[in-house]
Amino acid sequence: MIFKKGKSVDCEYFKVFVLIKKKEVPNIDETIIRLGYIINKKIGSSVIRNKIKRRLKEIIRNYKKNVIKNDGFDIDILIIVKKEILLLNYNLLGVLLCKYIESIIENFKKSDLK
Repeated sequence: MIFKKGKSVDCEYFKVFVLIKKKEVPNIDETIIRLGYIINKKIGSSVIRNKIKRRLKEIIRNYKKNVIKNDGFDIDILIIVKKEILLLNYNLLGVLLCKYIESIIENFKKSDLK
């Protein structure tokens, strides 16, 4: 469903899909972020792939804590990792990922949720 109805951004290091849905239960105030990631075995050994997974989880956790407002929407995020992501350090990865997710969310809210 995220591939059909979601918005995406493709960059050199990863491809991000974001799907924003209105809450099914409007009484719950907390915004729920569901994170998925696809990391091919060609990226590296299991140690490297798990390191990337841990970094992505932590970046999204910090993003939710600092940026996301409780506005009655749930957000699904899917990240498809490319091999070039190994060139990024943690801070640069966080800045790029949050920038792309924020731009998709803004575009999504402007176009589809009116």
